[in-house]
Amino acid sequence: MNIDRILAKAKSHEKRGETDEARQLYTMLLQTFPQNQRARRGLKALQDTTLQNNYSSPTKAQIDTVIALYSKGQIREALDALVILTTTHPSVSLLYNIKGACYASIGQLDVAVESFNKALEIKPDDAEAYSNLGNVLKGLGQVEAAVTSYKQALKIKPDYVEAHYNLGNALVGLGQPMLAVTSYERALRIKPDYAEAHCNLGTTLKDLGQLDDAILCIQKAISIDPNNSIFWDKFAHVLREGGSTAFGGTLSPYLLQALEQPSIRPSDISISIINTLRQQPNLQAAFKVSRTGDLDKTISNVIRQLASIPLLLRLMELCPIPAPDIEQLLTQMRHAMLNQWPVENQDSQGLRFFKALAIHCFTNEYVFLESDEETQEINRLQNKLKTLVEGREAIPATWVAILGAYRPLHIFSWSDQLKESGSVENIKEILVRQINEVREEQHFSLKVPRITSINNKVSKLVREQYEQSPYPRWVNTGLYAKPLVVGEVLQELEIKLSFNEEQFSVSPDILIAGCGTGQHALSTASRFKDCNVLAVDLSLNSLSYAIRKTKELGVSNIEYMQADILELNSLERQFDIIESSGVLHHMDNPLAGWRVLVDLLRPSGLMQIGLYSDMAREPIVEAREFIEKKKYGDSPEDIRRFRAEIMNMSNDSNSHLQKILDSRGFYSLSECRDFLFHVQEHRFTLLQIEIALKELGLEFIGFELSNAQIMKKFREIYPKENSPTLLPLWHQFELMNPGAFGGMYQFWVQKT
Repeated sequence: MNIDRILAKAKSHEKRGETDEARQLYTMLLQTFPQNQRARRGLKALQDTTLQNNYSSPTKAQIDTVIALYSKGQIREALDALVILTTTHPSVSLLYNIKGACYASIGQLDVAVESFNKALEIKPDDAEAYSNLGNVLKGLGQVEAAVTSYKQALKIKPDYVEAHYNLGNALVGLGQPMLAVTSYERALRIKPDYAEAHCNLGTTLKDLGQLDDAILCIQKAISIDPNNSIFWDKFAHVLREGGSTAFGGTLSPYLLQALEQPSIRPSDISISIINTLRQQPNLQAAFKVSRTGDLDKTISNVIRQLASIPLLLRLMELCPIPAPDIEQLLTQMRHAMLNQWPVENQDSQGLRFFKALAIHCFTNEYVFLESDEETQEINRLQNKLKTLVEGREAIPATWVAILGAYRPLHIFSWSDQLKESGSVENIKEILVRQINEVREEQHFSLKVPRITSINNKVSKLVREQYEQSPYPRWVNTGLYAKPLVVGEVLQELEIKLSFNEEQFSVSPDILIAGCGTGQHALSTASRFKDCNVLAVDLSLNSLSYAIRKTKELGVSNIEYMQADILELNSLERQFDIIESSGVLHHMDNPLAGWRVLVDLLRPSGLMQIGLYSDMAREPIVEAREFIEKKKYGDSPEDIRRFRAEIMNMSNDSNSHLQKILDSRGFYSLSECRDFLFHVQEHRFTLLQIEIALKELGLEFIGFELSNAQIMKKFREIYPKENSPTLLPLWHQFELMNPGAFGGMYQFWVQKT
């Protein structure tokens, strides 16, 4: 018997906390060699430790109490209890595991690492401690070390499902998506209902371009946990990435639910919805009838067909529909309905469609072309309704709906009386949208604080445009599912700061310069944790719309004011973050406005800017030249006539004008005016932006891209780590891919 080897083995068991095994070895040695002092001392020390531990060992109730405090977010209380417990019982690895989790939850990641390492020192085969350590290392940006830690956890416990999942997340961070897919799939073999693993697998497959499989994975996650807003957010990301992709027929129920999610902007997923709708037999039948010109004869049947498609009706109620074929159908339907108005049709299905169409036309600001015949007939209808309202007679709900599909009801002097009629209760959604909400906005516009004067000639013209056409008119906006601190937001965007992100305020002050009707301000207010937002705009009508929607959503961390960016240097405030998207390029001198914003930014502060790409807007330039040549003005009538001419152009025309039909901005009156008829527009190249940044003392730190495939394609060409921060490389990339920035350059800069 090798005594030294047995003693060494006993000591090894002790270090790992395996006291029973160590005790057995010491006892065995003393039975054979009763005078062996080393074995006797080892056994006595073990017995003394056991007695001490038995005396000070935390009870299950004590441990449960600490875990409960942690779960409730009472971290300081949990840590106070853990200090006592780890002092009286320093050899329980579980306590250090909990302690590490507590420190990680309050952002003290370095201290958390020490706690998890202590747990592993006590118990080297603690798989949970290795997995938790991996999470913290990943949070510290030490992703390779995190991967090693997760693999060690899995070596100890191969079926550790959370470690497989966490390893997948880390591998994504290392740019190894194929290996990440394998890890997620292993997690799901162990736990098939692991919703988060289904979702992240779907997101990874999306980045790999496997969109059909990606959408199926995220649908599975949603089916397991339909109330998880993050899953719905990822679902929308795949739909946006897919663009014109036709997904499977099982998508319709999910799309209908998606339209009601606060984290999803309906217009962002409208293309995928349209492609799904085009597969609907009833819509196909309606298209067929519209092409034959027989709508007037079969209007009742077509209305029933369209009313049987809930997804179509809901999309109509929530946003403009960027599809020429559907617009043509709805325009013809509106005309056919008007021809039928003297018939008091109260059919519930018909009324359901009429209601959706009235709301849709109000939302797109009556962008459909109207014939002289229709104008005469709608005048007859509104006069008839006026007589009924003033005579307090019963009012056919279908008549009101048809009128609402041609004119906003709030413009009529008798509209408030209309609300009092019990006979139109079944179309109250129209009355709320077209009367009540407008009255609210008119009330709010009287109370908007004005913090600067508006003196610049171009600023006055721009203000007037948006007073006439607040942009955009929206119903549901995309709020972020979970607010994050500044560093986490930039980490998600794969943007690296040139200074310690912990210097940022935990409650950042943010300026939205040019907030329009509030979508941008609401999105930002939900994106950054504990932020305070000041949102300014030239237009009172836009601001009043924003205020109404902000109150409707119960958001309280946004302050709205009327101001001209050029005059904001009088504002005695500074900001951690300033965002101005789609605004500077409409100013008389964009750099002058930009310089004012830079002066309002704190040292090392961040700025998000959106500017038009000269290269990507070539079709728009052609359209503006066409508008000027044809002498179209910016009146609603001229915008409608221009749109009709573009939509009726032959498909085999050599003109690039038809490309604008692919833009969502073409399908509502205010957006089309902003898109093509704006009173002022500047366009930029990336090289011009680089020069401007140097003049302004700003450093480019990265693009915010809505399509992950653009970054993937860029990195394939320019694989160096710092390539995404080099604008000359992006300029070369855009020359090869002129449509890459079709919306705008959306990018982040930092004040140097």
